[in-house]
Amino acid sequence: MDSSFEILKEAAEGIYIPCSIDRIPCPSSLVFCRDYVSMNRPVIITGALKRWKAMQRWSNAYLREKLRHRQIHVAQTPDGRADAIKEGMFVKPLETLMPFPAFLDCLQERPQIQQHQQQSNKKDDDGRRVYYAQHQNGSFHLEYPELHQDVCDDDLQWAFDAFGTSPDAVNFWYGTDESVTSLHKDPYENIYCVVAGTKLFTLLPPTDLPYLYQTQMLSATYVESEIDRKLVIQRDDPPSHVPWIQVDPDCPDLHNFPRAQHIHPLHCEVHAGEVLYLPSLWYHKVAQRGDDEGRTIAVNYWCDM
Repeated sequence: MDSSFEILKEAAEGIYIPCSIDRIPCPSSLVFCRDYVSMNRPVIITGALKRWKAMQRWSNAYLREKLRHRQIHVAQTPDGRADAIKEGMFVKPLETLMPFPAFLDCLQERPQIQQHQQQSNKKDDDGRRVYYAQHQNGSFHLEYPELHQDVCDDDLQWAFDAFGTSPDAVNFWYGTDESVTSLHKDPYENIYCVVAGTKLFTLLPPTDLPYLYQTQMLSATYVESEIDRKLVIQRDDPPSHVPWIQVDPDCPDLHNFPRAQHIHPLHCEVHAGEVLYLPSLWYHKVAQRGDDEGRTIAVNYWCDM
């Protein structure tokens, strides 16, 4: 069995797995399609968001004013790990509707709480909450219409022309360093535009699937305890299962998952003003590093080819 995995690994490395992620200036649709889409290779594009007013406008003060009347979906977890394996289950975040200004208040209070705990040598991990605006399925158009004027879809036409289609969904992401998205894949071509802060991607090619120990996990969700409002894990009812990956590509447990020694992790940083092309079915784990205001903001476009 191990020899079969070695053969697969060598074949994949020889065919299309890059040693690193290219960083190129904004390409024509022909170059983008020929060198990256057809090759199923990720790439970072610089200078693609020059006409996006969001790059200059999206301070917290501006967003608070523009979205002062908006209710948005907010994911809440005790540790910033939403849609992740906990206690042997696939655990989804508590998702609630919240006024956007209240969401900002929650994010801005977190550093103050952490500083107080450090000064008093106190830890209250059982009661902490990490907030992340990560609602998908078209959240940008549904929940943030006041921000549409600040982005310029025409600046990404080279990508849509290469895909031969318009975006199926556009999503808005706003979080802090505490939020980490566990390893997963999406069935869409992904154009990921970073407006503020830096996104830290760990990418793995689809051919790494045999090394990732994907299995059916019992599904659960964080809920508020009726006693003290702390977040606790509750199994979904009726019971259901979700196929999910057990390997963390940044620190694989080779004792329990020995085949993970064959994975091909590629690490890249996508900075404000840059765009990551992430081909469909590529696995990705995403962390973030905030800007001067401690936040990371992105808009991504999903295209179904």
